Amino acid sequence: MALFHTNKAGEWVVSLGFSPSGVFIDPHAGPDGSPNANGAWTYISSSGSANDKIRFGVGGVDAAEDQVAIWHEYAHHINYSLHPTQSSFYNYLDDLPTASLVEGFADYFAASYKKTINGWDPATLAEWALAEYYILYPERRRRVDTDNVYPGDYGIDGHLNGQIFSSALIDVENNIGRYTTNKILLESIADWGSSPSLPSAGENFINTAENLYGKEYLCECVSNLKAHGLTQRPYSYEHKYVQNETIQSSTTYNDICTISFDNVVINNSPNINVIVDPLSGETTITKSFEVKLGSTFEIK
Repeated sequence: MALFHTNKAGEWVVSLGFSPSGVFIDPHAGPDGSPNANGAWTYISSSGSANDKIRFGVGGVDAAEDQVAIWHEYAHHINYSLHPTQSSFYNYLDDLPTASLVEGFADYFAASYKKTINGWDPATLAEWALAEYYILYPERRRRVDTDNVYPGDYGIDGHLNGQIFSSALIDVENNIGRYTTNKILLESIADWGSSPSLPSAGENFINTAENLYGKEYLCECVSNLKAHGLTQRPYSYEHKYVQNETIQSSTTYNDICTISFDNVVINNSPNINVIVDPLSGETTITKSFEVKLGSTFEIK
């Protein structure tokens, strides 16, 4: 199972246009090579990624039996493999900002895959491999659908801090799709530098999105990363929902990414203005609405 999902994850990365290095996998060994500990560990050599190792311990539920755990650990290898100075990440656990980012990256990468298989509660991580651990330490259970914000929810645990980044990325993916989000994310690794942080990675992600796709996805990237405190871009974009309403007075919606009218009637001669967001230069209107005679609906 470990080999199957490692290969599958590698094929996904290749399909995105990247060439990860190989990795040694031991599905039945603990961190020191002995089969007496449960968990999963990824190592990188101090000289680069050629000697990367992923080890899955035994005991309780073997981590190598949990596909989400496998994708998470392989994501660490991808981090190291695609980063231009891999050795700078060798002791990343000693650096809280980098550890938080790398764990959030790996959680997102695994959860993004889990969504494709319609797994139980797709926002959860390694519920099979870490079942016993989560029973003992329920406060350490991680999810990728939190509303955690930097710096308010940033603490002393890199794994838990990573939920800020992973949740922001899942929110982006929900708007622009898995392929595009993963493509932007992996491309952005090259600009992380030797001491990245959650906010710096957020800015790198937005810059990379603009470099790859122009303004096409800027609105979605900025709005979702800003919601988690990961960018200081000046604009505050909004996804506006107008439902089950009769609008009878003039209204202006400013800097809207998307606006959804659901069972809406514009009546009694109001003027409705939608101001296109300034970065992407476009606004998407979803669902249907009715404009009564004498009223106006204008997009600027």
